[in-house]
Amino acid sequence: MAGLRSAADSAGFRAGPVEPFVRRWKHWIGVTMFLIAALLFVFWFAVVILAAFAVREFLARTLS
Repeated sequence: MAGLRSAADSAGFRAGPVEPFVRRWKHWIGVTMFLIAALLFVFWFAVVILAAFAVREFLARTLS
C-alpha cells in the first residue's frame, strides 16, 4: 500500500479533506467494515442453510 500511495502522490493525487478524516477514524472504520462483513457472512450462511432445508423438504417423500 505504501508503494501505491507513493506512486499516487507522485502522480499528483490529493485526498483532500477525506485523508484527515480517515486517519482520525481509521480504527473505527476498520471495526465497522469488519462488523458489516461478519453480518453479511452470517446472513448469507443463513440463506444457504435455509435453501438446503428447502431442497431437503422438496425432495423428501411425504408419508400419506
